[in-house]
Formats: sequence, structure tokens, C-alpha cells
Amino acid sequence: MAITELTPGDHTGSCAKPVAYQATGVITRKAGTAATIKYHWVRDGQAGDEQTATFANGTATATLAWHHAGREEKAGTRHTVELRLTGGKGTATKTYTFTCKDAPEADVRIADLEVGAYNGSCTPPPQLTARAALQASQAGTVEYHWVVDGKASAGEKHTFTAPGQTRVDHVFTATRPGKVELVVDNYNKPRAAYDFHVTCNTNDPQPVVTVDRLASTAQGTGGLCPWNAQITTKLKADRAATVRYRWVHNGVRQPEQSVALAAGQSVEISRPVTLGKNGPLKMAVEVLSQNEPSAEADFPWSCHVAAADRLEVTPANYEGPCTRDGEPLTIRVGGNLRTTQARTIRYQVIDQNGVALHPEPFTYTFKSGGTAGFGVDIPRRTSLEGTVRIRFLEPDDGFVSMAVPIKRICRAN
Repeated sequence: MAITELTPGDHTGSCAKPVAYQATGVITRKAGTAATIKYHWVRDGQAGDEQTATFANGTATATLAWHHAGREEKAGTRHTVELRLTGGKGTATKTYTFTCKDAPEADVRIADLEVGAYNGSCTPPPQLTARAALQASQAGTVEYHWVVDGKASAGEKHTFTAPGQTRVDHVFTATRPGKVELVVDNYNKPRAAYDFHVTCNTNDPQPVVTVDRLASTAQGTGGLCPWNAQITTKLKADRAATVRYRWVHNGVRQPEQSVALAAGQSVEISRPVTLGKNGPLKMAVEVLSQNEPSAEADFPWSCHVAAADRLEVTPANYEGPCTRDGEPLTIRVGGNLRTTQARTIRYQVIDQNGVALHPEPFTYTFKSGGTAGFGVDIPRRTSLEGTVRIRFLEPDDGFVSMAVPIKRICRAN
């Protein structure tokens, strides 16, 4: 029996990541022994799980793979790997040393960042180019991104195959002075900034942008939460323009967006919203360029965790005696109950004045969110003209269903 291979063996080098190791052992079968044998590996005195090997042509192969993370240990520490047969019938040993010696990290520098000044027409917005030199002290991949007036671009990379320098650039549009930055995201993470200058010709007529009133795909109250909708409006410019704008959702400014408009073109923009609790919802659009118009609107929405619909009253129209054999006749109210999750609902049937038509609330228990039909019988001796509705007591989020008419006139036989 022997350990025939131990890779990579002695290690002197980077420990930035754990080093992958593998040991291979060969066990030779003795005449008259079983066709399988049990064994286990031992690393630095720590035994692993028992395993079974099957002989083929008189030998069996055993392998062990692991990762060695030795950044904190003393350089040149010696480690032992053993292959042992169960029951102490045999053993094989290999050793290796482990030394961490990381290469020095690259020193990255930024030089000669600049943006040419612009003076002229700003319709359409002029394109500016930021240029800089990236310098690296050794081979490696430098990750970086640009930032223009606080807005970051997508990340980029450049791989140096040897120490040296490369030129990088970034094209952007601007109609006013601002700041551009080049930011390196790895190694020593240098960054550089440059204040660029833009002067627009004041005699150049600027586009006039208009914003339509805000609209939505849903209005009113009574839906189950969450309630999804789209808020829409239209932007229009009398001249070709790139319009910068942002949405404002309940006073919270959203990320800036832009849209290119041809002369006289009207383009619809939209924003999805999710109503997770009672409204109202306040939305606005602010144009950040040109003449900077804006529009806002309040949407008196509300949503609920439980609701009732398809309400019916039987009989809806009745005139005659309201008792039989001294007992009151009943009014049946039915429809659908809906909820978003498992819960017990407590509800009342009320008239147009909000007065409950029965002394105790009704209950219904949902085992999961969904819809369930219901029907309740309400004894009543007296007339009732007007409407009836469902009012929830639990969950208590203010839901009252749509009203349905009823005309019940009680007369003696």
C-alpha cells in the first residue's frame, strides 16, 4: 500500500484563496483476502470517515481532495496525510510544507483626466468626452466606472498583461457645467474628478416641454391588497429634445430617467405602483431639463385585506305579512367573501344608516387566501326600505361593501 500522488505537494505562493489538494493511494490485495477493503484518510492526526474500496486486478485506488487555507500559519509548516486500513492492518504516509507568499498588490493610478470645454448650441444636448490614463504597476485586471454629476455608469474592465498605461474614455451629454469622476473599484481604489464647462448659446431657442395630467389604470376603492396599477402621462416637445425627468411617489423622488422626443412628438411614460395599504396615493412627474414643467395628482385609492362582493338580498322586494305562526320571516343576504390569507372574518349586515340588522356578528374562517360564498338569514318583523351592506369588524381596516337595495313592507294578513 502506498500514497502514489500528492498534488501540488509543497506550496510556496499565494494564499488569497484556499489551495486545492488531492492525494491518491493504491492498496494491493493479498491472496485469500476479501474482494473489498475498508480504509480511511487521516490529515494532521484528524481521521476522516471510513470508506470502502473494491479490488480490480488485484489493486484498489483511494483518493482524497481538500482545500488548504493556511494564511495564518507559520511559513514552512509541515503537514501529514495518511492512508490507513481499518483495524490497523497497514498505513502509508506523505508530508508537505505550506508557505504563504502573496505577490504585492498592484498600485493603480489615474492621470491626465480632462474634458474639453463646450461653447455653442445645446439643441440637441452636446456630447462631451472624458479621457484619462490608467497606470498599473503590474499585470492584472483593473475594474473601474465613471460618474457624471453623481450618476454612475456601468462598470468596465481593462486587463494589463504587464506593468504599463492605457487610455480610457467616456462619452456623455450635458447642457450645464458639472463634474465627472473616474473611480477604480479594486486594488488600491484611486479616484479622480474633473469639473467640466458647458456654455449654451442663449440665442439658440430651447425646446418647450409640456406634461399632460396624470392618469391611472385603476380608480376608486375596494380592491384587495396588494393592488397594482400604472400611473401614466405624456411628454411633448415643440422641438427635438432629450427630456430628463423623474417620478415622485408619495414625496419620495425616484431615479432620473430620460426620453428622446422628435419635434412635436408626444410620448407616454408610465410608472407601476403597488398599493399595500389604504391610500391616498400622491404622484408627480418633474421634468429636470428644458423649461422644467411638472404635474401631480392625488389618487384616492384604498385597498383591504378582506372584501365582499356580488351581494344579493332575497327577497329584494316584498310586501305582505312579516311573521308566520308568530315567528318573524327572514331576509337572506349572500355573496362572496374574499381575503388575502388564512384568517377568521367577523362581519355585520347593516342598513343605510349603519345600523346592524342582527345582534351578534357573523364569522367565517379561511384556511388560506381566496374567495368563499356566504349566505346568512336574518329574522325581521318590521319593514325595511333602503339598502344593505356588509361591514367588517375583523380585520378592522374600514371595509364596507357596495350597497344593494331592499324594499320590504310589512302588512297584516
